[in-house]
Formats: sequence, structure tokens, C-alpha cells
Amino acid sequence: MPVEIWLVFILCFMIIASVAALELKDVLSSIVSVGVVGLGVSISFVFLQAPDLAVVQFLFEIFALIILVRAFIGKDYHLEEPSFANNIISAVTVIILTAIAIYSVPVFRLLPLFGDPIMSTSRYYLDNASTETGAANIVSSIILDYRAYDTLGELTILFTAILGAFTVLRTKSAVQAIQEEPDVKKEGMSLIVKTVTRISVWLILLYGIYIIMHGHLTPGGGFGGGVIIALALLNVMLAYGKSFTAKWLNISFLHDIEAGSAAMFLVVGLLGLSVGGAFLNNFLSKGNLFDLISSGTILPLNIIIGIKVAMSLFLVVWALAGFKLEKGVK
Repeated sequence: MPVEIWLVFILCFMIIASVAALELKDVLSSIVSVGVVGLGVSISFVFLQAPDLAVVQFLFEIFALIILVRAFIGKDYHLEEPSFANNIISAVTVIILTAIAIYSVPVFRLLPLFGDPIMSTSRYYLDNASTETGAANIVSSIILDYRAYDTLGELTILFTAILGAFTVLRTKSAVQAIQEEPDVKKEGMSLIVKTVTRISVWLILLYGIYIIMHGHLTPGGGFGGGVIIALALLNVMLAYGKSFTAKWLNISFLHDIEAGSAAMFLVVGLLGLSVGGAFLNNFLSKGNLFDLISSGTILPLNIIIGIKVAMSLFLVVWALAGFKLEKGVK
């Protein structure tokens, strides 16, 4: 099925969810509808072959939902009181949006057809990326060399989402945190699932590391490999439970790794400034094309991004797994 059909379907689904978010009286249902819209944007990025943006959008959407849930917890309904001011605001909004739509029509006519982009900049990348960066994977050469600033922005969003999520979800007091530890043996799934997980988790981790290490040679890289590693860790949590996972993995240390990976990206950028004369300059030796150790700073940046994405995804889901909504709590 063509990508355009999927995108139109997702867009219609997002419009329906947006209308539902406005019309539903239950606050939690409205928040879920808002989350569906953000999820649609993330899926659209996947269809448009932008997995890095899809991951960032997904994590940011989780953070936004957490804030909304915490803000409206304990409130069952939202009622909009009719007023003259609301009518004026609605009328002005409709007029402004109509004007924007009318003046945007000539601009839309200048855009190329979907799937037939203007190839001025893209043609330069296709012709020179492998030679100038030493990376066989042109996508990696773009996001980690030519447009490394964009990737730095995406990592900043990931860091902010993680920091905000844990700030909002950290509701337990010191007294509540001191409690009897649950029985690790009774947590998790069956013995068969635990045994299979004990073997498969290392294979999944190995595959994720392979995707990261070969990101400059083949499709994949830090974003895709980081997601795979995060899923391996989450597989352990689902099979064995949170208590076992907390003992197997030092969660505080994972927080330090997640924060340190963002700092390491900046360190590489500053080294490029001091050695190569520009921030995030690819100052290392490019090596030979198709060699594992090649592409200059693209390989270490891929490793840093893989660690960042893996820790971010795992820690967000870890926090959500321990988050409980208590009725009547505000």
C-alpha cells in the first residue's frame, strides 16, 4: 500500500482524536485522545523514514501526557461555561485560521509533489557524503555530520523529557519509600518465560550493539540500536518483575549513564571546535570506506546516541511502571 494512503489514514485518525479530545467530558479520556494525536505524529515519522524524529516525538508525548495526568488528577469532568469572551475568542480564531489557509494556497502550489522533492541539497549529499564523511550510510553522515546540530537538539529533547518525567513522577515521600521488599520469586511471569528471556535477552542486546556499531555502514545506527537495547531490558522487567530488574540493573547508575551520554555528545562537539575549528566538526580520521573503524566522529556519536536512546526509553517505561493513580489524590 502506498505511503500516501497510510499518511492520509493517520491524519484522519488524528483529526478524529482531536475532535474527541474537545468533546469528551471525562478528563482522562480527553488526555488519552490528545496522546493519540501525538502517537499519530510519531507513526507518521516512521512512515516518512525518520525514526530519530519518531523516537523523540514518542518520548516527548509520554512526558506531555504525564504532566497532563498529574495536572488533572482527581478531576473527573471539565465543564466549559458559556460566556461572551469565549464566543469572541472562537470567532477570532476561525477568522485567523481561515486567513492563514487562504494565503497559504499560493505557497502550497509552489511545493513539489509528494515523493518528488527538490534535489538541490539532497543531490550534494548523495554525490559527496561518502567521500567527505567516510560513511557508507548516507543517512548517518547527514544526521551526525552535516546536520549534527539537529541531532543535538533531539538529544536535548530526550534529556528534558526524562528529567521532566522523573520530576513529575517522583511523588513518594521518604517514609513511603521505606517499605518491605516484595518477594522476587513471586514476581514476573512463568518459569518458561523467564528461562527463554534469560537466553534471548543477550541475543537481543548483541543485535542492538551490532546495529549501533554498523550504523555508519548499514541502515540502523544509534536510534534504532538504542530502541532494541531498551526493549531487551524491558523484556527482563516484564519477565522477572521490577524488583529483580532493580537488583540486576543499578537504576541510579543508568540515570548517570543517560545524563553522561548527553554530556559526551557535547564533549565531542567541543573537541571538534578545538581541533577542527567548528563545533561538532568531524575531526577524526575518516578511514577506509566500508571499514568498521571509519567515518571519523560518526561512529562514536552513534554509540553515544545508542546509549542515550536505550537509557531514555527504558527509564521512562520504568518510571511509568511504578506510577499509580490513587483516587482522590490531588
